[in-house]
Amino acid sequence: MLSTHLCQNEGTRVVNDSHELQNLLSEYFIKNFNMPKEEADENAYEYALVLSAYRSDLLKIAALSEKKGIKTNVLIDCLAIAIRVSESEDEKDPFGTGAFLGNTIEILEKLGEGLVVSPIQGVSFSPRQWDWIIDKVRDGVDGEVAAFSIDGNTGIVSDARKLPDKLDPYSHITNESVNTIAFHVPNTKLAVRLYSDGEMVHQLVKVRNVGLWMSRYVPSIRAKVLSIISQKTTIKPEVIKALLGFALQLSETRKGATYVIGEIDQLCKEVKMENPEKIEKKQLALLARKEMLNYSTKDGATLVDGEGNLVSFGVKFVATGGRYKSTVEVTKTVGSVFAIVISVDGKVRLANNGMSVPIID
Repeated sequence: MLSTHLCQNEGTRVVNDSHELQNLLSEYFIKNFNMPKEEADENAYEYALVLSAYRSDLLKIAALSEKKGIKTNVLIDCLAIAIRVSESEDEKDPFGTGAFLGNTIEILEKLGEGLVVSPIQGVSFSPRQWDWIIDKVRDGVDGEVAAFSIDGNTGIVSDARKLPDKLDPYSHITNESVNTIAFHVPNTKLAVRLYSDGEMVHQLVKVRNVGLWMSRYVPSIRAKVLSIISQKTTIKPEVIKALLGFALQLSETRKGATYVIGEIDQLCKEVKMENPEKIEKKQLALLARKEMLNYSTKDGATLVDGEGNLVSFGVKFVATGGRYKSTVEVTKTVGSVFAIVISVDGKVRLANNGMSVPIID
């Protein structure tokens, strides 16, 4: 099993040593797939590039899959496919994909209507069929609206179904199916997201200017945010989790956005604003993802209260300095709010009590 090769005590060293990793993988393909040496070496080279993108986070992901009863080699095969899809070169017709791994009967109960993808049903997401699988994935499933169901023990594709119209359907379904892991490649082809227990737990993001992958272990990022704003007791943790997750997704698109979260009524009393687009309060959990994206990327800040209600969008604060500086100043004036700011270069910063803290550089 691939996990026994990669998830040993020296696993971090192996993943960081590309040459050694290639040799390890070549041996694995020869032994388990009866591949000729030349073919095994070729697969090992591509696979090593994929696994190196995750670096030491691979061990955390492997531990998660084993906890869920999903074979680590099945998960890694699927992530390899995901990265290959994300690196496709057809700019005129960008495509993404998505999949849920685990008990396929349970997964299919949570998904919507079936889709016609018969060429890929009953096929394993294994390295030996990468090119063929990617071609069929491209023709069959757009991960924004549908996803595959894959057996967590065999890697066999059972079906593809429509996703429920939720703010984040991958979070929604992995929350309801506790032994399920999901991955999603958005149409932007700049990222691979991994979901478990109702939240995005890992994110790979392509750094455009250098062409390398940035590995982000989301629980560590979330813990950092929660420690910084621990005094904001009127804000529900699940609201912070939801908005941070959405901020991470927006960072993939290279679109700037600002969320101001907390006691919005107090904010409106103490801070002058321009052009606020007030709407009837809407719970984040009840919004479709595209609807929230539309609000978030409007010119100006999006205001969300501590209960998770979307209150206003397109807000511009009347203050000295540029927009980012004025947002930081707002968190100093009103200590019961904080802000998450996503810049067009993909960086994410936290503004709290008049201080600016980088969350993702």
